[in-house]
This record gives sequence, C-alpha cells and structure tokens, in this order.
Amino acid sequence: MGDHQGLTDSLQAFLRPGMHALDIGAHAARFANVMAKAVGSTGKVVAVEPDPQSAALLQKNPLLTTVQAAAGAVEAPARDFWVCASDRRQGSLVRTVVKGATAAHRIAVPVVTVDAVVTNYLDGRVEAIKVDTQGSDDEVLRGAVRTLADPRLGWLGVEVWPEGLAAAGDTADAMYARIEAAGFVPERSTWAAERARIEGLMRSNGYLNLVCVRP
Repeated sequence: MGDHQGLTDSLQAFLRPGMHALDIGAHAARFANVMAKAVGSTGKVVAVEPDPQSAALLQKNPLLTTVQAAAGAVEAPARDFWVCASDRRQGSLVRTVVKGATAAHRIAVPVVTVDAVVTNYLDGRVEAIKVDTQGSDDEVLRGAVRTLADPRLGWLGVEVWPEGLAAAGDTADAMYARIEAAGFVPERSTWAAERARIEGLMRSNGYLNLVCVRP
C-alpha cells in the first residue's frame, strides 16, 4: 500500500482494546501487527494471505490468526494465484498485473470470502478491515456484503489501483460506489474529491490508500 504511516496512524487512532480486525493481503504483517498491538489480548486479528511462504511466516506470529487463502467474491476450493518471482508481495489473482508471470509462477490457493472469515474466525463481528490484494480489491468487497452492512464495522482501508482494478474487470468508480452505498465516507476528504483523484492515478499508473469511516 502507499502511505504506510498515514494508514498506521489512522488504525492506531481508531482501534481500541477488545476490538476485532481483519487484514486481507497481510503480506509481512506490517499492518496486522499494528492492529494486534492496538486491540490487545482481549481483541482478535485475522490475517488472510494467499502466498504460502508469507502465510507460513504469519502462522508463527502468536498475535495473529492466519488464514492461508485468497479473498474473493465467492468461496472456492482452488483458484490460480500468480506470484511475482522478484517480489512476493506483488502476487495477485489477476495474472496480468504480475510482472513476468508464467505457468511456473502459478499456484493453486483456496478462496474465502470476508463474510465467511468474519463468521468463522471473528465471532461474527469486525470493527476494522484493511484490503490490499493487487487488483482484486473490489472482488474482495463483493464477498463482504453482510460485513459492510454491519454498523459495527467502522473503519475500512482499501488500496486503490485503477490499472489493477481494470485488469480484473472492475473500476475504481464502481468500488467507490460500493463503499459509499454501505454508508462509509472518506476519513479526511469527500467522495467528490476522491473520485477526482482517479483520473490522475490512471495517467500515472499510480495508486493510493482510501481510508473510510462510518459517520
């Protein structure tokens, strides 16, 4: 994700001991660890990570519950996940966004939905979710219908990468509309301002972190 410190500061300001948090695309647990320290021993943090090597390291972290899977719109026993040989943080369900992806970089991973993870691992509630899945971010949200509608979810951080979303057949506009319809607003901006930033991101193949809260 882009502004690491801004995202960290926002998470730390929002989370309280005893809350539940979910990190989708946890990678090396940078943000999952922030979540775990903020919610303390009375809270819960689940890290969802499809890459087997990264997930194996996460499973050694006693502060986290790790689910080795990709998050998607519907659950599936296996889907192709593409790993970037030079940087495993860049893996994705979307082949065309992974540089140099060939059949040798393809692994089969199970797919879970956010709604299922919240039910099965977080006792049916979550207060904060971070999503960073290299292009499949809106698909992740399509698997979170029940969770997005739950008023207990008060913080949502999503990486916005228009080119990656387009490669997955989605758009930033559609993702914004989904989040807005669920009752969220940008933490430090407006929806109009955030939508105006999309064009610039598309010209530069850039990305940003969208942090939203429930007013």
